[in-house]
Amino acid sequence: MFPSMKIPPEQPFSYNLTFPNSAVKNKTIKFFRILAFNLHWIRMKSETITRYANAL
Repeated sequence: MFPSMKIPPEQPFSYNLTFPNSAVKNKTIKFFRILAFNLHWIRMKSETITRYANAL
């Protein structure tokens, strides 16, 4: 899903949407950054587990 991603993107795909205030906007950006980071971390972990399993 994130082939070359090292860190979460600063501006996720929701960045261009208009929000009623900056607090909602910041929360949404934070949520998507955390979500992207978690997906990336899980992918890295599963690759590592698969590598160890294949080595056994």
